[in-house]
Amino acid sequence: MINIRARMFNRRASNKKFMPDKIIESLQIRPGDKVADIGSGGGYFSFQFSHLVNNGGKVFAVDTNAKLLSYIKNQSIELDLENLITVPTDGFPTGLPLGQLHLVFLRNVYHHFTDRVEYFKRMRAYLIPEGRIAILDYTENGGFSFHKLFDHQVPPDIIRREMEEAGYTLDATFNFLSEQSFMIFRI
Repeated sequence: MINIRARMFNRRASNKKFMPDKIIESLQIRPGDKVADIGSGGGYFSFQFSHLVNNGGKVFAVDTNAKLLSYIKNQSIELDLENLITVPTDGFPTGLPLGQLHLVFLRNVYHHFTDRVEYFKRMRAYLIPEGRIAILDYTENGGFSFHKLFDHQVPPDIIRREMEEAGYTLDATFNFLSEQSFMIFRI
């Protein structure tokens, strides 16, 4: 059953409508980078990042769902992705390496955090001095949507304010996604 759910997540993440290639290109991930994919779901982006960072880098797939992480681990073995590491969490991902992350990537999970300012203040300790945090989250698009109905969204101005409170500076904003905001912050 979990394989079906993971594949569903990956099918949606890889759908051309949601522009995954453009998202990945915008992140400017380089060989040797260390990247954390927070809320990795079925692992689609973790797998893509793993190819980009090559063997000199590492990708940390972080999720609260142990079964999804097991799926990612099994797929990474099957795909021979030795640089992909799964990190279980029940809140803050303490299993990440301190001071080593080039990028922390969050897609459609920001709205799930309760104390976002404190979470991202703590996350600073895991980033390299020029580390970045990329946040994609659902936005209110004016019409009826699942995201709006169940409050699975955070307006971009609130994300920006909270990230600034946590000590980050907005580095880039991308407007090519119809259902999500996409911002990159730096320390």
